[in-house]
Amino acid sequence: MKKIIFLFALLMLFSFEAQAQTAMLNYTKVSGELSRLEVALKSGKVTSEETVEYIKNLNEMRGKISEDRKVTESNLSFVQKRIEALGEVPTDGSKEAYSITQKRKIFNDEATSLKSKIIEADVVTAKIDELDNIVLTIRNQELLENILDKQGPLIYPTNFLNATVAFVGFAYDVVHSPIDWLQNNQGREVVKKNMQEFLMLMVLSLTLAIFVSLIIKKKLGYQSGIEKPDYSAKLMASLWTFVSYGVIPSSLIGGFILLMKDLGLIDKSLFTISLYYFMFYLLLISLSQSVVRVLFAPENAKWRLLEVGNEKAKALCRAMLLSIILIASVSFFKSIAEETAYPKQVVDYLIMLSSAVKAFSIILVIHRFTYDYNIVKNDEEDSETTPVFKAVMLLSIFALGVFSISLFGYIKLSEFIFNRLILSVLTILSFYIVTRTVRVMVKKFLFLRFWNKNFRLSRKLMSKLNFWFSLLFTPIMVFIGSMVILALWGVSVDLLLQNIKRFLIEFSVGGVKVSIVSIAFGIFVFFVSLYIFKILKKYILINVLTKTEVDDGIKNSLSSGFGFVGFVASALFAISVMGGSLGNIALIAGALSFGVGLGFQNIVSNLVSGIIILFERPFRIGDWVVINGQEGIVKQINIRATEIETFDKSSVIIPNGTILSSSLTNRTYHNRMSRIDVAVGVAYGSDVKQVRDLLLDIVISQKYVMTEPAPFVIFENLGASSLDFTVKCYTFDVSNKGEIANNIREQILERFEAAGIDIPFPQMVVHSQK
Repeated sequence: MKKIIFLFALLMLFSFEAQAQTAMLNYTKVSGELSRLEVALKSGKVTSEETVEYIKNLNEMRGKISEDRKVTESNLSFVQKRIEALGEVPTDGSKEAYSITQKRKIFNDEATSLKSKIIEADVVTAKIDELDNIVLTIRNQELLENILDKQGPLIYPTNFLNATVAFVGFAYDVVHSPIDWLQNNQGREVVKKNMQEFLMLMVLSLTLAIFVSLIIKKKLGYQSGIEKPDYSAKLMASLWTFVSYGVIPSSLIGGFILLMKDLGLIDKSLFTISLYYFMFYLLLISLSQSVVRVLFAPENAKWRLLEVGNEKAKALCRAMLLSIILIASVSFFKSIAEETAYPKQVVDYLIMLSSAVKAFSIILVIHRFTYDYNIVKNDEEDSETTPVFKAVMLLSIFALGVFSISLFGYIKLSEFIFNRLILSVLTILSFYIVTRTVRVMVKKFLFLRFWNKNFRLSRKLMSKLNFWFSLLFTPIMVFIGSMVILALWGVSVDLLLQNIKRFLIEFSVGGVKVSIVSIAFGIFVFFVSLYIFKILKKYILINVLTKTEVDDGIKNSLSSGFGFVGFVASALFAISVMGGSLGNIALIAGALSFGVGLGFQNIVSNLVSGIIILFERPFRIGDWVVINGQEGIVKQINIRATEIETFDKSSVIIPNGTILSSSLTNRTYHNRMSRIDVAVGVAYGSDVKQVRDLLLDIVISQKYVMTEPAPFVIFENLGASSLDFTVKCYTFDVSNKGEIANNIREQILERFEAAGIDIPFPQMVVHSQK
């Protein structure tokens, strides 16, 4: 504990020293650097990589200026306090002391210098904002120039025919390239030299891959014996299935590519380049189809990660596999054309084909995803008017529209939209799976028996932790996914994040600076501190106060008082973390006092009444009280209200202000002794002495009745139908009052009946007149 206190004190000392340092920036030098940067940006010769570096430097500079401005404002506040301490300048003609005048002049000059520094910081910050806008403009112009680069429209028959002829010639060259390569002497020598070794390695690798894949699928993949696997079991089985269907074949293909490079099979010839890209896209197809297979599990519905019907899963799987093959095929030819420097006409034609394939794939997948496979054939016409059908039609028209853009010459714009759309969908799907996977794994981790066994943490607490983790983690993942999607579409995410950071850290409202991060962290500190005080309160109540010879009322008062102190301390900690000071607290107190006059008086009244009750102690926990018409046992005394449990086991929460403002009956204030009164009437003509003796005998024979004060009987009244008696006795414990009264009444009936004494009841005579 001493070491922790020492480290905490050392940390506080360092923080004070860091605050005391006033390393002023040279704003003239900073302005010069910004001017040079502005000239470089406006020259039009800045690359994308350079703009990223510029944004990073500007962000660092902004942070330094912000820290320097805070230090300057703090120093200015100290100087202004010194000026205020000197008092007002005499206005009645009296002369001020020379030493005070000199100090006033020094302080005023220092204040003026600091104010000028703040103004310079604001001017430089505005310049940085201007440069950020210039960078944003440059990026937007670069993006637009790239995607709006217009080519020869392929919608014209002549252009389309020429491009088609060029593409056919290119495709013929690719298909004929193996023959050309083999006819080359160098190609024949490579084949003769390495073919045997190459085939042997391929056969061994393929055999080993098939063997390992079969073992993984059988031992670790989908298990038919498990009827209802949970999501974590699905995830693990899907992971091993992905390894079996995707990773192993892809590793085999990747090894084949590396082997080709090692054997010198990849050179600048058309065949080797085509072979390389063929293997590369085959690898991508292998990985992609395995991802689709594990997501939809078309033949294993109970192991499916995405909850869709069997028919829909199979249809989506087929549609996606076809789309992957088509897109990869067109991309294969496009990559070869770009690598081998074929005419731009061929590349543009392939981009147009790629857009057509992507439009077809999008329409196909959307149709398979939205189609209701359980629909009755007679209802198919009615389904054409549903919102889903309309949405499918709109998306299909959109896909065809984007494709048509490529026909009018905007090939890169069409390619940009399709690529970003597909990547956005894949990003959303990836973040959904990652989010759900992390939540499942965290839940599984939190509900391990280890926590309860070693740390006595209940499942209820673990459930709360899991809830709060999900509540915080999901928005974070949504935010990260949104930033990734915006970056895909060309948004300057670094500038956007910078603006978000500036908004969260500090922004001004009417001249008042507000920090959302500080407020959020202050709220977090408040609840954490409150929770710690709650644990300490429970520890003190169980492990400290229970070992002292103090009654329960004092224990509860001390415990509640500690809880109130913890609440106040937590509030002060939170205000301090938010950047508050004593002046801020005074301002809050003033606002609260104003609020009391507007409607908080009841809350404050209850809090003050709670403090009075804790110290005055008109009742304690366990006392039998009657408050405001409510009778029961005091269960808990809090700062704002008191909880009473009535005899029908209902909990009544009474505000402390109501308790102090109304009468209070405490049946166990000094002790638990109580008097029992039982009234009984006997018929006229009964022997009064016999009745009194029987009643006393009945009461004295009771188990919990006190002999001192002695029980006694009072002849209360000569009633209309009976002679009225009341027997009175005392008991040590008020909780026995009901049992004693019940036993007395039972024995009165029994003994009076045996003695022939009648207990009359009122009678009414009704006269009827005809």
